[in-house]
Amino acid sequence: MPDTAAEAPAPDQIVFDVEGMTCASCALRIERILSKQVGIASTVVNFAGQEARVMTNTEVDVASLVQSVERIGYEITVKTLETDRVDVVERYSDEERYQRRNFLGSLAFTIPVLILAWFIPESRSNGIAQWGLATVSEFYFGRQFHVAAAKRLRGFTASMDTLISIGTLAAWGTRSGRSSPTGHCSSTPPPSSSRSFSSDASSRPGPKAVLPRQSANSWSWARSRPGS
Repeated sequence: MPDTAAEAPAPDQIVFDVEGMTCASCALRIERILSKQVGIASTVVNFAGQEARVMTNTEVDVASLVQSVERIGYEITVKTLETDRVDVVERYSDEERYQRRNFLGSLAFTIPVLILAWFIPESRSNGIAQWGLATVSEFYFGRQFHVAAAKRLRGFTASMDTLISIGTLAAWGTRSGRSSPTGHCSSTPPPSSSRSFSSDASSRPGPKAVLPRQSANSWSWARSRPGS
């Protein structure tokens, strides 16, 4: 059965719900992509309202508009009369609850990491515990940032999600190299290195007392004076 929504003449104005925008640059990027499509007269993307409005001057393929935006890592759906009546606060209440749950969950795993790092003596078991807690926080509660960054990467673009993903992965990877089960969590050098350093230091001769050149010249001049 053919897709009648894609073949039917598009109205003068089409309104889309947009998901995945995190800053004004995202809105400008979507606006630029939609404006390049055939049949689009003008495009306005509202970051605060998470929507895009396009004005058409001819028949357009709505499916191609959706695909063009999805290729750069965002999701858009045509807004219907039913979704237009839904209050904005109610529309994003699920997102608010989701973000609150992620924040509280990440906080519950981050506070023990800080306690172990600041107040507990460093040891191998301490490092492994920190690594495990940080891994859950990074890849479970922070998964949304990595998924969004991967979508942007497929479209050769970047956003705030990309910066967050790179920054947190760099911090996690640096700590994992020291605290993972296969890494080292102690900053104390091996005993053999300490003994070698001590023996080398004891075998070295001490610094020799050197008379400053100016003092030596003054002493020679004083000896050469008559009556000295």
